[in-house]
Amino acid sequence: ILPFFGAGVSAGFIDFRQKRRKTVVRENAALTATQLRMMGAFSILANAMFHIPTKSLVEPYAGLGIGTFFTYRSLDIGWIYLEDNGWHFGMSPSLGVQFRAPKVHVILGSRFNWAAKAGNTPEELFFTFNVGLGFPAF
Repeated sequence: ILPFFGAGVSAGFIDFRQKRRKTVVRENAALTATQLRMMGAFSILANAMFHIPTKSLVEPYAGLGIGTFFTYRSLDIGWIYLEDNGWHFGMSPSLGVQFRAPKVHVILGSRFNWAAKAGNTPEELFFTFNVGLGFPAF
């Protein structure tokens, strides 16, 4: 859009899984079982990026994505299975650095993802670390 400002759309998917054996105690009862916990998110975001101008081949950037996340969570403990999922409003600020070469840019960055509480589904917060390639238009 401008020399150091860019805009675009991104879609992403992340999936967390954990399997562990644990004892859960509630009042006068205890249950020891293997738990399978899963959490995932699919995002669709409109993004704005500001590249900080430098005279070198290394160019830092800051950005913000705003859009929607679909999240799901489940907990499987033997014969007990709990799940929730839903659509959330979300934002995703990011920081990173771009290494510029004549035909391709290597991009390293990190992003904080926030999906607001929606209905019965809780707020979700997580970091992602990204490696990518960029192809300059001009």
